[in-house]
Amino acid sequence: MWRRSRAISCTDVQTLLLALALTLGVVHIRISLAAYRDLPPTFLLLSEESRIRGLAVNDTTGKMYDAFPPLSVTRAIGIGFDAAAAVVYWTDSGRKAIMKSSLIVNVSTATTVVPALEKPEDVAVDWAGQYVFYTDTVLKRIGMASLDGYFATWVIESGLDKPRAIALDPEDGRMYWTDWGNVPRIERAHMSGAGREVLVNTSIVYPNGLALDLTIGRFYWVDAKLDVVESCHLNGSGRRMIGKYEAPKTGGLHPFSLALFRNHLYWTDWSMRGIVEVGIDEARAKRVAGTLSNAKRPMGIAAYDSQRVRGRNGCSSANGGCEQLCQAEPNRRRVCRCSYGRTNGDRCRRDDSYVLYADIDSIRASTFAPNETHEANFAVVSNAIPYGVDYAKSLGVVIWAEESTGRIASASYPLGRTPTVLVDTDGGRPTAVAYDWMSANLYFVDKNRKEIVACRLDGGDGRARYRYCKAIVVTDLGSPTSIAVDPAAGYMYWTDADVKFNRIERSYMNGDGRQVVVVNLDSPRAVALANGKLYWTEFYGNKIGVANLDGTEQSVLISKHPLLEDPNRLALHNGYMYITSGGYDYLLRARLNGSDLILFRKTRDTPDGIVVVHADMQIGSNMCSFLNGGCRQLCFPVPNGGRTCACGKDETSQCLPDVELTVTEVAATVTLECRITNHGVPFVSVLWLRDNETIAKSAYDDASLPLSNEPAVVVLQLNSVRTGLYACKVVNEYGAAVSSVAVAVPPLSPTTTTTTKTTSSFTILYIVSSAGILLLVLVALIVFVWLCRRRRRKRSASSSSSQAVAYVANVTRGRYSSQTSNSTLVATSPLETNAVAYPTSRESNAFSLNNFRGRTSPPPLEFSSPLPPLSSSSSVDSLAVKPSAAVD
Repeated sequence: MWRRSRAISCTDVQTLLLALALTLGVVHIRISLAAYRDLPPTFLLLSEESRIRGLAVNDTTGKMYDAFPPLSVTRAIGIGFDAAAAVVYWTDSGRKAIMKSSLIVNVSTATTVVPALEKPEDVAVDWAGQYVFYTDTVLKRIGMASLDGYFATWVIESGLDKPRAIALDPEDGRMYWTDWGNVPRIERAHMSGAGREVLVNTSIVYPNGLALDLTIGRFYWVDAKLDVVESCHLNGSGRRMIGKYEAPKTGGLHPFSLALFRNHLYWTDWSMRGIVEVGIDEARAKRVAGTLSNAKRPMGIAAYDSQRVRGRNGCSSANGGCEQLCQAEPNRRRVCRCSYGRTNGDRCRRDDSYVLYADIDSIRASTFAPNETHEANFAVVSNAIPYGVDYAKSLGVVIWAEESTGRIASASYPLGRTPTVLVDTDGGRPTAVAYDWMSANLYFVDKNRKEIVACRLDGGDGRARYRYCKAIVVTDLGSPTSIAVDPAAGYMYWTDADVKFNRIERSYMNGDGRQVVVVNLDSPRAVALANGKLYWTEFYGNKIGVANLDGTEQSVLISKHPLLEDPNRLALHNGYMYITSGGYDYLLRARLNGSDLILFRKTRDTPDGIVVVHADMQIGSNMCSFLNGGCRQLCFPVPNGGRTCACGKDETSQCLPDVELTVTEVAATVTLECRITNHGVPFVSVLWLRDNETIAKSAYDDASLPLSNEPAVVVLQLNSVRTGLYACKVVNEYGAAVSSVAVAVPPLSPTTTTTTKTTSSFTILYIVSSAGILLLVLVALIVFVWLCRRRRRKRSASSSSSQAVAYVANVTRGRYSSQTSNSTLVATSPLETNAVAYPTSRESNAFSLNNFRGRTSPPPLEFSSPLPPLSSSSSVDSLAVKPSAAVD
């Protein structure tokens, strides 16, 4: 006999949901574990330009096989590893950087360690001190960096020609490298750069690969010209040849990189497109592995050994006691250094003493000492197409405009980390930037849209982001080419190289008060300010000019000088001007009076934007410096120590004043008091409305507006009043309502006060973690339990519950909850257009307010005493009176 199935209870569903949560948790853990892989203890790491492979050797057959799926990379050359962390490092000639990635994670984790290099060749890891060392053939230097890349410096900056391979002896505190320049040689030095000595400089032509055997104290190298493998003791003595080799068919070899692995030497060979193996005591070599595609050329090779991480040096414990960089030396000594861009000493201080200029594909830093070679500079940012350049000291970033991509970007200074696109103009052509350090505003000119835009920036510690942007000059611009700001005086200046204008203008920093200051120029390209003077360049006129800030007393400082060919951008500091030349690949320097013009620095290509970075720059404050001048979004300094506020483009909904409306009746007079906390948002008048019809207008002087916390009070008194919906609407200079609040007025008793208010503050932040699905299931479980309990309560109370009916004014959409607490309505969803609900009787004190639309959540609406309900026959045109659902 069949039994009737029982209905599913709340307990059953709770059990089911709990089981589902546990199942999902197990699946999540299994998926997480599947994202990692095991590595053999030893194998060869091989770079093939577009990928990195791990090749393990079969102990029985000697054949090689892939230890893990290849890593996809871009133009990898040299290769190194940190076996303790299972991380591979490589030099990327495409990105011009040192890169790294985990070897045990199945997904790509490639990150930049050291950016802004020129041609990084090889890389090696100091596993005892936790540093990475690298060579750069174009810069002719050897550098080092912490494994996270946060600190970096040059170890050897002179006496190098074409440094190639590098190898480390971390326990002894020494590094070894090859140089295949005009004087080919193999050298070594302490890892601090001291104790430098030449080990081999005879019978050597193209020393490419280098490997150390620290067990027996020898090093090995391959010569790509002589096709030989040779060896010496670590001090350069005891030189002997392992063998001279030829390719079986072509006869010529081209060994590139070398690794020692299990008493065998392995080198990558470009001619044989593979790996060649030879025993350290054998003369016979053989090709043991080839690339999987002839299109991929074998590059770097390294022997990965998880046991080779046991030693220590002077930097192993607590970074050797150093604040930033620790450089190991023999006998477990160490030298402390500071990252470049910072001053060495007891403490590492930021050294803000550089000239930054935009090169063809990078932003480079130069010292103030004249030097004609571009090798004296170092790149701050690489893989960029910069035009105008500026520096934000408070944020620790360099900012540049990219005309070809239409973007404004930034990166940390001086290491160029965390490059970020600040603004994408989406079709614009930004050519110049200027940072107002007092107001934290960034200005840029757009040649395509013919406008000047201001953006609010924030951030810090080498990161920046924009918050709000607004076009502040949009008319009568032809071809804006540069911009300069004077935040202390409240002015900005810009050049316009359009043939119809060829002039320099200035305005307040909000775009008001425009004034032409210099005219009849010959393609002005740059404007700069110093010592109460205005300086500019004339590209076709080959001139440098100067005038007072209002354009008076104009004069030419430099004209038709042999070095001054197509002067482009301009930077001023400490009595000097620095000029980029559009006709030649160099920087110029002259005194501010135009004398002593010299070739300051050669560049790799035609330079563009230029800015001076120094510790004594970007100081001072104005009205916008503290709490953004009381403005919610954009604060602009103006002359005479003032400030104006503005909303960003399409940001009006987040830039609203807070408005509170109070209605009071004393005897026969009704007073409507509108209290406005404007947060710096300008408004010019307040409109008073009854049932959506204007009944009065109160003008308000914007110049005396309070900054942020003190409200402005606008009062309207009426001798006679009728029941209706009264509103206080704040109107801006364009006639648009920026905020409003309304309250319905029934017949009032003496000394009755009704208050309602709106606030525009809102923030909704959702954080989604990798285990978010578990949280959702648990929330669903809690909600289901609550619904079950609520349903039980409804059943028990259904026979005795009373049906209270409320009326709603101006309803559209949304949902509000009701409470039975005396005369209080609590909103639970956003609000834009306010209305009021009345209790259906003096006894019920029940409220229901539904279907409101909008964006801001008001605080409770309070009545001083219970009020009578509105009659459905009341002649209030704007009130949509209808019964709501029963109040639960």
